[in-house]
Amino acid sequence: MIINIHIDKVMIDSSIAESNQTNSIKNAIQTEIKKQLLKQSGTPFRQSPKPYKKLSTKPISIKPNSSPKQVGTKIGNAVYSCFASKK
Repeated sequence: MIINIHIDKVMIDSSIAESNQTNSIKNAIQTEIKKQLLKQSGTPFRQSPKPYKKLSTKPISIKPNSSPKQVGTKIGNAVYSCFASKK
């Protein structure tokens, strides 16, 4: 199975993470989405060459002083739930 995930831009409130942590967070988001996809049997969302223009997730809670990996994992799970809900 080949999974390609490309995230153009990650915008995070400065109270959650510093700007130099954005790439680490983006990588953690991609890793978490891939991990969730690999757990599933079958295809959890539509396969299309068209990218999603915008995804809206439910609010998530991030604790102060969370690591970039923890932030990315939370966001990745929220994003994955959007894919799964668009079956």
